[in-house]
Amino acid sequence: MTADEILKISRVPRFSLRRRWRLALIGVGGIAQSAHLPAYRKGQQIGLPIEVVAAADVDEGQRERARRLWGIPAVYADFREMLERERPDVVDITLHWERHADAKLAAVQTAAEYGCHILLQKPMAATWEQCVAMVEAAKKAGVLLAVNQNARFAPTFFAARRLVEAGAIGKPFALLLRSDFPNRYPAMVHDFCVHTMDLLRWLMGETPTIEAAMAQRDDRFRWCVTFLARYPNGAVATAIDTTCTPFATGWR
Repeated sequence: MTADEILKISRVPRFSLRRRWRLALIGVGGIAQSAHLPAYRKGQQIGLPIEVVAAADVDEGQRERARRLWGIPAVYADFREMLERERPDVVDITLHWERHADAKLAAVQTAAEYGCHILLQKPMAATWEQCVAMVEAAKKAGVLLAVNQNARFAPTFFAARRLVEAGAIGKPFALLLRSDFPNRYPAMVHDFCVHTMDLLRWLMGETPTIEAAMAQRDDRFRWCVTFLARYPNGAVATAIDTTCTPFATGWR
């Protein structure tokens, strides 16, 4: 592949929707109001036909904040009542994977029964069994179920994937992936390493086998997690996730 051909490869995600989508959220806590709702607003500003029609949350304060700051026209304490009344096309479920595990599974199953396509905030669930139950509910209802693995669309990772797909770097035989996170709290491994697991699969286009994993942490929640993986084609990968980099002010 020539240099000119490489330069012509699209390295920026492009999104388009062919119809208007009515969207509702289940859970409008921290991640919804700091990431999801701003993203929907930005999408609207660039012309994507997205309409946020409703939101449900058991916390009255979060419901009212979502209504006031984001202009959501209808808010509910009960997501079942919201689904019955609003009948959205898509439901974005941002409930925490651990604190609200049972409610998250119930939300997926109920949304599927109402014929809604579903976007899930990662991590998907607390257990393998819950993940399987979510997939089965979506399959039974004939709706799409997606997990918000948004790291794929970060410019660096997206560009790397496109170059691999196009054969611009030949056939990869090794991958080194390192992520530095500024966040320090007990569930960092679950909340952030899930991005790494997804990227290991997505960047190479194959699902690897994890050959070894090691972790170290202290009472200040400084984490360092290392994965060693091997792909079906023989390629290998090393991934390191850490919160120990003192100058990290954002995910790198």
